[in-house]
Amino acid sequence: MHPTNLTTMSLRIFDRQLQLLALLTDNRTRNVNQVAREMGMSRRQIYRYLGEFQNAGFLFDQHGSIYRLLPSSPFFRRLTDGTYLSREEAQTLHQLVCAVSHPSPPLRHLRDKLQRLSEDEPLAAQFLDERAQHNLMQILQAIRTHRCVLLRGYASQHSTRTDDRLVEPFALMNGNADVRCYEPESQANKTFRLTRMDDVQLLPQEWQYAHLHSECFTDFFGYSSETPQPVHLSMTRRAWQTLCEEYPAAGRQEWHTEAGRYTLSTLYSHPDGIGRFILSLLGEVQTSGAPEIQHYIEQRIQAYRQTAHQPSQTTI
Repeated sequence: MHPTNLTTMSLRIFDRQLQLLALLTDNRTRNVNQVAREMGMSRRQIYRYLGEFQNAGFLFDQHGSIYRLLPSSPFFRRLTDGTYLSREEAQTLHQLVCAVSHPSPPLRHLRDKLQRLSEDEPLAAQFLDERAQHNLMQILQAIRTHRCVLLRGYASQHSTRTDDRLVEPFALMNGNADVRCYEPESQANKTFRLTRMDDVQLLPQEWQYAHLHSECFTDFFGYSSETPQPVHLSMTRRAWQTLCEEYPAAGRQEWHTEAGRYTLSTLYSHPDGIGRFILSLLGEVQTSGAPEIQHYIEQRIQAYRQTAHQPSQTTI
């Protein structure tokens, strides 16, 4: 093979490895299958690269088939020598930021970054009270030891029922606000909100259905799905700034800019999240490749028009 072709191939491989490393630095939801689809690679290639990264000294936090690159990896320590924050320092700063009653968008973004620096114990989200923090620690222990928990007094938003739920928790989501579990009774994977649990009881029994655990994708609007759909976004600078301020995870995506427009090809879980954002900035955000979102927006606009044309009723 010609030397030029060899050099091009080596650069292409190196580029894909860098892209994969970047993807894994904040990976809390994508499993190996989803990473492979997003990267356009096979599962075998992903696992081969993961093995090479580990041999090179990179450290990973693994939950099932979800891999997250830890900031404590020696490579990052060398890059950030002198500026690296220990877990204790990050936790102290996190507590100080959380003490601000009405944080600005930059402070909210800083709070989220400090939270992710914790590699041993997830720092509780700002809105979690003492009860919810206890529940979070119980769930984390269950995930680490592959044990079941009993969610006592769980108030379901969909069924409006409140009861105890026996589940196998296997992944924390959405800044530790939600937990992904397998529920043997319904034989389904479900997402539970920590603030809707009265208590969490850690049980001695271990997982029995690990082979049925299915992680789901969470988009930067906070919606989750096992079958996310692709969408191409194009928006003005003002819309892009608003999006990044309200949803910091969006700012960590690889956006492209041209002629004053910000574009991104990404995945979404439900049209409700992205649809509401588009409706708030009509004319400044366009989508393509996602007819479901367009249908959602048209329905909401039609519903508004019908409501706006209804005569007001006056009670005498």
